Amino acid sequence: MKDQYFADKRDFVKYELLLDLSEAVADRSLMSVVMLTPNDGSREGSVTRYKRGSRRRPLHKFLERCAQKNSRKVSLLRGFMARAKVEYLPVWDDVYDFAGNKRVSYFAVCARQARKQRLIFFDPDVGLQTGSAAYMRSNGTEKYLMYDELKEVARKAPRKTVFVIYQHLQRNKRRVLGDISRKCSELCGALDAPSAAFATDRDVAFLVTSRDPKTYRAAADIVVSQQRHKLEVGEVGRDGPSCDRSPAATDAPRTRVREGKQGNLVLRLRQEALRDTEEQEACRWCHVERTSERRLEPGTPRRCPECDLVFKGKGWGGIDAHWKAEHKDVLPYKELWAGISACKRHRR
Repeated sequence: MKDQYFADKRDFVKYELLLDLSEAVADRSLMSVVMLTPNDGSREGSVTRYKRGSRRRPLHKFLERCAQKNSRKVSLLRGFMARAKVEYLPVWDDVYDFAGNKRVSYFAVCARQARKQRLIFFDPDVGLQTGSAAYMRSNGTEKYLMYDELKEVARKAPRKTVFVIYQHLQRNKRRVLGDISRKCSELCGALDAPSAAFATDRDVAFLVTSRDPKTYRAAADIVVSQQRHKLEVGEVGRDGPSCDRSPAATDAPRTRVREGKQGNLVLRLRQEALRDTEEQEACRWCHVERTSERRLEPGTPRRCPECDLVFKGKGWGGIDAHWKAEHKDVLPYKELWAGISACKRHRR
């Protein structure tokens, strides 16, 4: 989270959902793992004019006032939550004390605070960890929530705790639902939870789960109710869309995704995830574009998919020596080049 994001349209969606969950499953309490990072001067967080729709009027007025007065500090949420009679516990919402070697102590504090919490929200800049360590370092590891950190907090929290994670999505809207499904499955595996629910506008998503089946069901019902705000919602089991290339994967059970303004129930087979994976995962740049905001557009200078080194000339000259020297532990060069050279989008 950055202060420059506070009070934008995404925050309006975020806090509406969290307030709904707080009232339904947490006795009006909320712990927020803010993961505050410094502003970066980008235009992220610039959408500050948006309609209230059917969401809370007091929340809309508060965020609108913060944006208009340029009072964009996430710590201001404390006052709103107090007026809304929510027992709100933010973890360091006014100190940049999260990145680098401070992460270990930061999440140790979060784990201690989690002992009696019913609802815990994680607010990373991007979302759950993805790709290789080198890839996350190139983007900034402070932007990601690592699964080990999530599990450390969950181990100290009660079994009935509901966990909510902010997840930024890639720009390819055709691949968004498959991406969310994979994230939900990984989240369930990390927390040993039966299922995870999600709500998304295909720009960002909120992933929600609990290890207690009854509590999860109550939380999932709240997530599904976000359809009234024109969000797409769904539920994905722990064994959701498979990336397994084995023939057995084609006989796997279906994953339920509730989609569209009418809330129609769409049945997405694992074969769909399998086909999507086979098409995209062979090319390393396709994988990067699917899991991040980075892009390699046709006709632009070719760049390394791991560190963004620009290769000389109009092609991939020098990639073999560079990859073997710097990134051979990520993927064998033979596999890397086979995928790129066969990709219609990235081979030239």
